[in-house]
Amino acid sequence: MNKIFLLIICTFTFSFYISPMDIVTADKLQPISADCHYDLKKKFLLELANNVHRYVEGNCQKQVTSASEIIFNISSVNKDLCNSLQALRTDPLIARPLLLHIINNFEYKEFFSLNSMPELFPAAKKCFELSQQLYDNDLTPEKITSLYQKGAILDCNIVQQDKHYQLLQYWLYHRTTLQETKEKILDKLLELGIQPNDIVYIIINHQKINCLKIALKHKAPIDKYCWSSLFYSNNPDKEQYLNVLLEHATQDELNLGLKECMGYTGNDYNPVRMKMLIKQQGDTNIALNYLVQTLDQIPHFYANNNFVKNLMFLCNNKAFDAKALGNLKKVRDLFNTCIEAVEKNQPS
Repeated sequence: MNKIFLLIICTFTFSFYISPMDIVTADKLQPISADCHYDLKKKFLLELANNVHRYVEGNCQKQVTSASEIIFNISSVNKDLCNSLQALRTDPLIARPLLLHIINNFEYKEFFSLNSMPELFPAAKKCFELSQQLYDNDLTPEKITSLYQKGAILDCNIVQQDKHYQLLQYWLYHRTTLQETKEKILDKLLELGIQPNDIVYIIINHQKINCLKIALKHKAPIDKYCWSSLFYSNNPDKEQYLNVLLEHATQDELNLGLKECMGYTGNDYNPVRMKMLIKQQGDTNIALNYLVQTLDQIPHFYANNNFVKNLMFLCNNKAFDAKALGNLKKVRDLFNTCIEAVEKNQPS
């Protein structure tokens, strides 16, 4: 890919210095201005430079390197193009969307860090320098705002002592800063649009109720792991945490909570919590569908499981045991009871 870009750029570079012949149209037999030929090439190259993130390939670091090389090469063609790309090359606010596009479209973006970056065009380098300051010990909400307004990238990781750190996690749990300061930093980062990812789950595990309220105020997502982590934690204040989740949860998030009340196999029973979720409009129909699907997790009732094959093989070979037959009838009666209960609610 890079060789193709280099060939295109070199071709256009040389053609800029060749006096173009007048192009004659067949109908009017009038020459087309050489400026038109130049403008077309310029537009092509500017399109390539300004949307370079759409054309580069490879992992994040390779994409950033390729983008840097392409922008530099196009800027070097002549003074006109250099001036046209001056903002892209030098302004971190303009370069930030380009870098974010590359990072966010990388499959393993959580492992893309600010460290060990290759040579970058000036604006990208400034972006990363500003972003690294978000990990400074003296960070404050005011400094976060200032760095962001200058071009810092909030959703970038850093590596320290061979460990990857996301910015939110770093400040909440890897710094010895006062809790009040951490809460203010969390609030500011979420206000400016940092991706919350699994921050609710982490906050629940670390039992920080004020941080939970801040995260949910900014609509951080509540996934099934958040509910299960809370339901099965030893947190003495879990009911208080549950009330906070219930207050902020969306319809889909409430449905997830209702499912988690029954566990992975549908064998858990938490009627009090289920009533709380239903009171907040958790959908019992979706919960019922989930519960019946959990039968697939029980090998004895999984149609393609070897249990069925073994049973049929033995029966085909004249096997019989009165106790085994009695147990199977108990299972049948249990399911008949379940079927009758569901059928009773079936719309007429």
